Amino acid sequence: MKSLARWSTTLGLVCTALVGSLFSGNLSAIALTEEQVIAALRTVPVFMIAQANGIPISQCVTPDTGQPASCDTNNIVVVTPLFISPQDAQTALTQLKTSQPEQARTLQIMPRSLGFVYKQLEAANKNQQQRIAVDFLPRQQQVNAAIALLQQNGQKVERFPGVPLFVAVATVGDQKIYLPGKNGDREVIPLFFEKEELQSNLQEITAQNPEIASKVSIEVITLEDVISTLKNDNDPVLEKFFLQPSREAVQYIQTNPQTPPTNQSPNPRR
Repeated sequence: MKSLARWSTTLGLVCTALVGSLFSGNLSAIALTEEQVIAALRTVPVFMIAQANGIPISQCVTPDTGQPASCDTNNIVVVTPLFISPQDAQTALTQLKTSQPEQARTLQIMPRSLGFVYKQLEAANKNQQQRIAVDFLPRQQQVNAAIALLQQNGQKVERFPGVPLFVAVATVGDQKIYLPGKNGDREVIPLFFEKEELQSNLQEITAQNPEIASKVSIEVITLEDVISTLKNDNDPVLEKFFLQPSREAVQYIQTNPQTPPTNQSPNPRR
């Protein structure tokens, strides 16, 4: 579908980075096992637009520029738009059904865990000559929040290079440490997709511990860097990373339960 060309170039730089490292399946040194990486990503629901048979719609692009290309051309990458927000996915689906009603008639929102997507893409890239990647599409509101946060910290940035993750840090002496949290009985370092949800969490913490309020701040990193780090670094703190999905995404999953297929991977559809 032609509308997909707009998606695949929205985060062209991110798409290129993904093709080169994130889901390429060619990295030999990993800090966590593949099962551990999948488990770390399993908490995150992501949303695709799929055909009735469950295969997500994708766009063929050139790896160097991220520009749309013929799927019959050699040295192309099949890129699947991957929405972080179900509302954004629904908006895109509505636009498709309005602009191309016949082609989009049977399309639907397909939620999957990021761990599931990661596993499928790793397997596909190991077993196929055709390269497959995803194009993360974060909420624009959170991208704007990330840019504003970086600018407040003195960085000159006009474009945020990925999906923002917000994390609380505490200043201890001349060092900064991640502020830990709890997931059940397990101590974790929560990484939030929504800045507002982290702020709400911090308000509760500082209300109970007012002495730390002046020592705590919010920093922003990218989901892409976190995944790459999980695959390549050997820092034991990585095992404590916990990707905290947005309330919006969790609510969507709870009200729209679906059973993921076992072996479907992106196919190009124009």
